[in-house]
Amino acid sequence: MTTRALSPLERWYDVADRISPLNVTGRLTVHGRVDVAALRRGLNAMQCIHPLARVAVAGDGPGRRFVSTATPIPLRVVTAADPDEIVARELTERVDAGTGPLLRATAVPAADGTTTDLVLSVSHRVADGTTLLSLLHDWVECAAGIAPPPRAGLPPTEELFPTLTQGLAGEAAADRKARDDRADLARYRPGRVVADRVVSHSDRRTGLVRREITGTQLATLVAACRAVGVSVHGLLGAVLARVVGRESAAGWVTLGSPIDFRAELDPPVDRHEMGSFVATLPTLVDTTQDPWAAAAAVSTDLTARRGRGEHFSMITALGRAAPATPEEAGPFLDDLDRNGPINLCLTNLGVCGVPDRIGPWPVTGAQFAAGISVVGLLVAAVTTHGGVLSVNLTYVLGAVGTARVTRLADEWLAEVALLVAGVVRTDGEPSGAAR
Repeated sequence: MTTRALSPLERWYDVADRISPLNVTGRLTVHGRVDVAALRRGLNAMQCIHPLARVAVAGDGPGRRFVSTATPIPLRVVTAADPDEIVARELTERVDAGTGPLLRATAVPAADGTTTDLVLSVSHRVADGTTLLSLLHDWVECAAGIAPPPRAGLPPTEELFPTLTQGLAGEAAADRKARDDRADLARYRPGRVVADRVVSHSDRRTGLVRREITGTQLATLVAACRAVGVSVHGLLGAVLARVVGRESAAGWVTLGSPIDFRAELDPPVDRHEMGSFVATLPTLVDTTQDPWAAAAAVSTDLTARRGRGEHFSMITALGRAAPATPEEAGPFLDDLDRNGPINLCLTNLGVCGVPDRIGPWPVTGAQFAAGISVVGLLVAAVTTHGGVLSVNLTYVLGAVGTARVTRLADEWLAEVALLVAGVVRTDGEPSGAAR
């Protein structure tokens, strides 16, 4: 890869990670016997495919750059461990950007050798949730001897923005969005996740609570949302905001939703390209509203914001305002704590693109968890794969107690289940409420 400067967005992720680890971590279960040597060869082949899998970061301040590295992707093998515990630990440990590469891997063979869990942790500088799952897919393909096509590498994300969102027009749109967001905050005074105690930015580490919705429960959730005409993201987001709002006695709650904009870039970007192609948009949720109406409002608001290009404006504004070094970051981070849209966040990839079989192996459980670093308190990452909806709730250890997050998770999903049961019976037929 040709050495190049970090873009403004990449520079912000770099600053955040240097203060507190900012990884995206995921896992995938491979069924059948997998030779560790094949996994090592697969990682090497995957690294050859992706230029951003062969970089480190060097330099100071605004001059920070991607530079080439020949270091292989580290691979640990941990026998008969709990994959959830591996993922949780990976979220707390920084990927070494100075030596590179910006990702590392763990294989967790079951004691009887019939399954192997693969865990991949990637710096947010070069990956989002979609990237991570695609890399897991590529890894297994390469381990099976299937060679995905090599990637040429992309210019910085901002250079791929649609023309009308760049330059002076893009800056004007970012200014309008900032004014609108300030007006919304002043008008609605939305509630947020309240920290149990203050944890300094440099001491923040990510914790993990995991839940699943499977089988009949998942089918009922999807059928209920279709019957009412709302998205699964809208319902999950509205109910999560309601649970947080009850806790803080807030009528309105800000919910952040990461928006994947790969398809809107020029040219569009394939899901197998490495990089971070998301921007988090805030939606104000009325927690006193009927939850189905609130779910519809979440979807309507996100559609409107996307139509106005606010996801591009968000990145433009971030690039202008974000500090160039960790030492300059204090005031910016304090403002994020007070007003930033990722205090409470729901990122939902929907049905992910990982197939149910790769080469000779059935695969299940593709999912990811989002590290928090310095930009929020509670993030729910949702992925559906093989008939399982995985929910990975991450939070700032110490700032939000584990028992509290566990309670919030259980209240959230129990309330969702109760709502969908009022629309669709467990046998898939409409209930009286839906007729």
